[in-house]
Amino acid sequence: MTTTKLEEIIQNLLNTHKGGEKYFDNFDAEMLKEENLDIIIDFIDSVGYKNIAVSGKFGSYVALLYMQGLLDVKSVVKFNGGLRKGGITDITFIGKGGYENKEFVFIDDSFYKGRTRDKVAEYLERNNSRIVHTSVIYDGSLEQEEEVTSLFRYH
Repeated sequence: MTTTKLEEIIQNLLNTHKGGEKYFDNFDAEMLKEENLDIIIDFIDSVGYKNIAVSGKFGSYVALLYMQGLLDVKSVVKFNGGLRKGGITDITFIGKGGYENKEFVFIDDSFYKGRTRDKVAEYLERNNSRIVHTSVIYDGSLEQEEEVTSLFRYH
C-alpha cells in the first residue's frame, strides 16, 4: 500500500464532501471496499503484534480479517457501532483468555474527538484492562492527541 493511494481516496472524498459527518461516513464506507484491503492490512500490521480493540462496521471487518488469518495480532475485542451517540450493547472477544487484565491498542479507520475510543476505554477499565494507544487511518481532529497516531492527519 502506498500513501498515495490513501491520499487519492481522501482527496476525492474531500472534493465531494468538504469534511463533516458526511465525509467521515463516506470515508468509513471507502475503507470497507475490497480494493482497499491492502490499506487495512498494512495499517494494522504497522501497529505491531498486540491486542486490538475495534468497533462498528470497521471493527466487524477487522474481526473478520483476523478470523481469516490475515492479521498478525494476538486478539481482537469488538464493540458495537454507534458508540459516539449510544452505549455499549454488544462485545465480541476473539482470541485467548478473554479481554480482562490486558492492554489494547484502539484501532479505527477515522478519528475526530475520540468519543468512541473513550467509551471503549471506560468499559475496558471496568474490566481491569486499558487502552495504551490509539492508531487510526485518518485523524481529522483539530488538535493532535499525543497518544494517537495516524496514517494521514488532516490538520
